[in-house]
Amino acid sequence: MHRASAHLLALSLAGCSSSSSITSTTLSNSEIDAIQARVESRYPDLSSSKQQQVIELVVRALDNMVFIEGGSFMMGEFKVPCEPGSDQLCMSDFDRDNDFAHKVVLDDYALARYETTMSDFDLFRELQGKTPYEPDLRGREDRQYLFEPDKPAWTKNWQEPKDYCQWVGELADRPVDLPTEAQWEFAARNRGQNVLYATDNGKIEQGRNYVADEDRFHSKPVGSFPPNPLGLYDLMGNVTEWVNDFYSVDYYRKSPERNPMGPDYDDVHVVRGGTFIDAPEGNTTTFRGKHKPLQFYSELYGFRCRISSSITSTTLSDSEIDAIQTRVEDRYPDLSSSKQQQVTELVVRALDNMVFIEGGSFMMGEFKVPCEPGSDQLCMSDFDRDNDFAHKVVLDDYFLAKYETTISDFDLFREIQGKAPYKRMLRKREHRKDWFDPNKPAWTKSWQEPKDYCLWVGELAGRPFDLPTEAQWEYAARNRGQNVLYATDTGKIDLGENYPSDKLSSITRAVGTYPPNPLGLYDLMGNATEWVNDLYSEDYYHKSATNNPKGPLHGESHVVRGGSFINAPPANTSVFRRHQKTLEFYSNLVSFRCGINN
Repeated sequence: MHRASAHLLALSLAGCSSSSSITSTTLSNSEIDAIQARVESRYPDLSSSKQQQVIELVVRALDNMVFIEGGSFMMGEFKVPCEPGSDQLCMSDFDRDNDFAHKVVLDDYALARYETTMSDFDLFRELQGKTPYEPDLRGREDRQYLFEPDKPAWTKNWQEPKDYCQWVGELADRPVDLPTEAQWEFAARNRGQNVLYATDNGKIEQGRNYVADEDRFHSKPVGSFPPNPLGLYDLMGNVTEWVNDFYSVDYYRKSPERNPMGPDYDDVHVVRGGTFIDAPEGNTTTFRGKHKPLQFYSELYGFRCRISSSITSTTLSDSEIDAIQTRVEDRYPDLSSSKQQQVTELVVRALDNMVFIEGGSFMMGEFKVPCEPGSDQLCMSDFDRDNDFAHKVVLDDYFLAKYETTISDFDLFREIQGKAPYKRMLRKREHRKDWFDPNKPAWTKSWQEPKDYCLWVGELAGRPFDLPTEAQWEYAARNRGQNVLYATDTGKIDLGENYPSDKLSSITRAVGTYPPNPLGLYDLMGNATEWVNDLYSEDYYHKSATNNPKGPLHGESHVVRGGSFINAPPANTSVFRRHQKTLEFYSNLVSFRCGINN
């Protein structure tokens, strides 16, 4: 557990009441007063009674957290007797993506005792300026039972539950989020034991610890049946729960051992703990579900939150994470602990996602390719003219980000700089929500802000972050300078497999949607064009330095590389040069990734 994280997880044992007459079973008066101050500061125009409701929600969320002592377990399917009392063992379900049992070690954390209720989720959405979902259905007298305030919240996607948990965390000043898939399973299995069903006794007894067949038509109020031995309710048989992880069918074979967080990116998320309509025997503690966003709010999909005790990394030691945390706290002493945590996680994630690129020499610029497939006649690879002069370049080792910088990370940086979100009105339009998926590439309008972002991450990381040079970008796109025309996994364009098909080419996609190039770099073509560090000059290739060229000293525009989703795919070559001045508006056509100079 990292320094300054333990107190975020620990909750006081003495129940007290504050000056606001809000009582708690776990928080002191001063802790409640601090929550009250944060609510009043964030929502000064709310009525006192509405502020009180928000404070009560946050206090209740903390009171309902159950401490889960960390430990190790074999995550995934385990064998059970084929028949009751039999010595013969069989796999516990028919799922195949959980077959690979693998060791997982988890730090301490806390998990919500109950699924988030409809009343709490409705209040959160109200404060976001959203109208109640399913208003027509709510207005029907014969459907009131569907919307009882203590039933699980209805959801339609992963993002809104995640936003809810982080919102509670900001007001609570604790790192609240959705649980990871590993945290969910560890808790459902009573700290990783071979428990097949997350009931009070590990068995299904319909009508006592599980919904009876005659009642399997709708969700029940949270806590209707006994909890599992850890004190957690409704881990099966009420609603399926979103967890924090993206889904990958083979993730269990790649998962890190310590505090796994799931794959980096995908458009599908894991859901756990089957619903009331599923066959009871299929709702095991190891069964993995998955889902994309729905088109409507559904009572089948709910969630619960957790409090994490530490920041994890696939590449950094605890002491390195602590050093980053110290730099964040020193630079931003007035930020809430939860916001400091988000910044620290951003920096750690940026370091984890760096790909080492071994330096070397190559002929930078256009190269010849067969005029027709299979032809011996060679032609220039594109119609660009400022890349015609192939010239030798020698590069030192460096690192390049695996992904383009995401909207969520760039938004956090801009928030810390005191800037309002760009495209605020457009973000509010329901039919434009997909444009601002937090895992899509950041929108930009100038070269300077991406450069500032990279330098900012570098200062907090204690490493020389910056935008990559044009030479570094091309060398990596060409798989260390080989004559690779397209920066895909195969060097060719295969629409729908490693490049967006025509019907999907009207908008950016979540970073990492298609396979990476052989170096492990994603989206070097066909998502968003990327700013690089160099100023632009049409004849720079004729003047370029050989060793680690950094571009001309003067110019009116900057180089951008790796054509966007609106460009004709054949034109998005690894050698094509574009240049861009500052735009008049933020655009999803131009984004960036950072690098580290060795």
